[in-house]
Amino acid sequence: MAILTLGPQGSFSHEAAVKLHSHKKVLFASNIDELFFRLAEKEISEGIIPLEIGDEFVEESIAHLMKYDFSITRKAILRMRYHLISEEETITHLFGDDLGFEGCRAKIHEFCSDAKKITASSMVHAAIQYKAQPKEAGAIISPFAARHYKLPIYAEDIEDDNENFATFFSIGKFPPKKKEKRGTAFLIFSDPMVTVAKQIADQAHERKIPLIKLKNLLLQEGHTPLYFMEVEGHIEDRLVRSFFESLSEKYLIKHLGSYPL
Repeated sequence: MAILTLGPQGSFSHEAAVKLHSHKKVLFASNIDELFFRLAEKEISEGIIPLEIGDEFVEESIAHLMKYDFSITRKAILRMRYHLISEEETITHLFGDDLGFEGCRAKIHEFCSDAKKITASSMVHAAIQYKAQPKEAGAIISPFAARHYKLPIYAEDIEDDNENFATFFSIGKFPPKKKEKRGTAFLIFSDPMVTVAKQIADQAHERKIPLIKLKNLLLQEGHTPLYFMEVEGHIEDRLVRSFFESLSEKYLIKHLGSYPL
């Protein structure tokens, strides 16, 4: 059985797939829509989707979790690290994507302030462009991509913020077996109001259920207001089940899965 993740090879999604399923074959989808569609294929057991990049939720992932009934089975959090790639003393042009350029401003200024920035569609495309034109060039890519494409490292960990993370979920056709420490995720469909967030948080506190995350979102597709909520515990646990049932009396709610933390 294979794992499906977002390509191209060397992406953060590829890195998350290897972290979560190190011994399985990895296949690649070009976008999230294709990934969810291909999960029906027999040879694919699970897919890896990005849920949160920094402080921003990936709207397309949330929208597809609303539409499909695949279950979240695992979770991976990656620190978004970047290396400067080059084998030149002087870098005259620098390949990178918007996230890389934005997240590495200080070191870019320190190492190659006069370099012409060439924006690629992704970090991996920046690596590929560099590999094709390495003369007097540099690239901002992840350590995983640098290893994958065997590229020379000029400077390591050049990101401005070393507390910038991306969250990925593995989704599958069947929920995993229950184990001791679990997290559970829900989508709650409600207008984003302070009173709603407080009521949900208060209910979790009263039941002594640790609340990992509660964030309101507004999906542009259909202008859908909702909350993403993550708690400690399994949906089969008595306290979590009663919490879910209590919220179901007042809100439209969808259980997304229970998974190891």
